[in-house]
Amino acid sequence: MITRTLPSLKAKPEWLPWTLKCILNHIGNYKEIQYCITKHWRDASIRKKPPLEKNAIRAVFGPTLRHLQLIMNEGDNIILTSKGKELLKTYENEGELSYKQFLAKHLIKFEKERWMPVISELRKIETPINENILLENLNFAYNVKISLDKLKKILLYYKYIGLVHFDHKNIVLHKKQLDLLIKDKEVSLTDEQFIQVLIESYDKLVSESQGSHYITLPSLREHVCEKTGIWPDDFYRMLRNIQKESPNYIIHLSQPMTRKPGGIYIGEKYLYYIAIYKKRRK
Repeated sequence: MITRTLPSLKAKPEWLPWTLKCILNHIGNYKEIQYCITKHWRDASIRKKPPLEKNAIRAVFGPTLRHLQLIMNEGDNIILTSKGKELLKTYENEGELSYKQFLAKHLIKFEKERWMPVISELRKIETPINENILLENLNFAYNVKISLDKLKKILLYYKYIGLVHFDHKNIVLHKKQLDLLIKDKEVSLTDEQFIQVLIESYDKLVSESQGSHYITLPSLREHVCEKTGIWPDDFYRMLRNIQKESPNYIIHLSQPMTRKPGGIYIGEKYLYYIAIYKKRRK
């Protein structure tokens, strides 16, 4: 079960497109990615003291993009996730308005399944509310202690995408825009459709590997998400719930030697590798 909290989104939402572009243009070269991001960051920053290059990915952009599941891997192996590619493509091909709409769906998805439901709380209250009172309500409801700074950063994202505005010190929810986002249905797959694309993606990735039957869950997740348009959390939810053995196949999940990001908990086991064996028909 995921503990509800709020991430610290240190990079501004309007900075994400050029950040993703820097990563895409310099895949395989961490130093060039860092240099590219820092150059844009210094141009965009209003600080008197220029931002430090060493903080670009380590402290600001890396954590933000990981919280939003837009990048994966570390160092020279950093790449965009399927949603990262889709977000950047939307910005480049359709413009800022479409980018904001895509980002809005992305944030609502996280609020629904991972984050403390800031927007849901605002909708429940139905009247403008001070951010300090909102913070107290959320901390009390979820028995956690999040900082006002984290809430403010999330609210800046919601303001950017047009879901809230500030009236003096009060937060005002734009209910009509929220309703339109909720009505915009997400891609959904049946268990049978998911298993089919899971096996097809697995077969393709295994054929490109060095002969091992096992591949990593993050690589399979990205292939399935890119092919179908489902979200990473949907991939893990469906993987947990599907039958792991049928008359036609056996899905085997295994643990890593050391903890690596991008795996899945089933029960108390942390699993990172997957192999799918097809049964011979008699």
